[in-house]
Amino acid sequence: MSNKKLPVAVGGLSKDGLQIHDHNDRNFDIKGGMVARNLTAEFSKNAEVQQKFPNTVFGKSIWQKHFKNIEGTEALLPDNIEEILKAPTLFKVGEHKKGDPVYQTHILVWIPERVDGQDVSLDGLEKLFKNYSAYDTYHLKPELGGQKIGKAKWILVTRALLEGTHKKGYAEQKKLVEKYGKQGYKLPKAVDVTAALFIHKKSTGEKLLPNSLTRCEELVKNNQMNIGIGQFNSKGLYANVHNSNYDSVGVIAVKELLPQSSSSNSSSSSSSSSSSSSAY
Repeated sequence: MSNKKLPVAVGGLSKDGLQIHDHNDRNFDIKGGMVARNLTAEFSKNAEVQQKFPNTVFGKSIWQKHFKNIEGTEALLPDNIEEILKAPTLFKVGEHKKGDPVYQTHILVWIPERVDGQDVSLDGLEKLFKNYSAYDTYHLKPELGGQKIGKAKWILVTRALLEGTHKKGYAEQKKLVEKYGKQGYKLPKAVDVTAALFIHKKSTGEKLLPNSLTRCEELVKNNQMNIGIGQFNSKGLYANVHNSNYDSVGVIAVKELLPQSSSSNSSSSSSSSSSSSSAY
């Protein structure tokens, strides 16, 4: 009997049950279109991308450097993730030019479900990072403070406000972001942008949005009050209701990155690679 150790692949769930195979670095088809793949190699791809873009990509391992217990599955990044990160940005972000590569204008952050026993929520992030300069206790905390992030996810977040979103009302700012809705962009949720800014600062020491606020998707006080997140300075991150249309108030854009399935890769790899540079 051989003692040779082989990688394990799991998949091919059917009426006959779940298939578990030893599989020596090869791909093979399973009835129903499923593909069993080398899981070790696949998950190391995320680490490889993080190493190539250390100032842009912040995955589960980054959280594990700063906290003990991280809950949530880190999904595999799309196969064309490097093309996505090198693609020209569709809009002007802060001091960057329109067309600068995405990895310069965005951060890509994986957000877990729970950290050291705390739900990832505005309240939970307050306990974990202890770094709010202001956290509204009249409307924001009572209405959204305990709202959980849900399933762990990867999100692309612009590093600064989008050009043309300053000094405008919420409705107009939302329309400006919705112009890029076909590419998956939307206004940020308060907990998403807060988690991204906190872990980015924890990892790099850099404070994004130091002199500006982004409005968020949610409204509070019977949909009458906007939420402003930002002004990240030595005192911490500002998280408060904010209805004023100052020059420093605009919006960032956020896009959730969905993992690319093996079945879709095999049928559309050529089309995705040819279009990623224009639409990512």
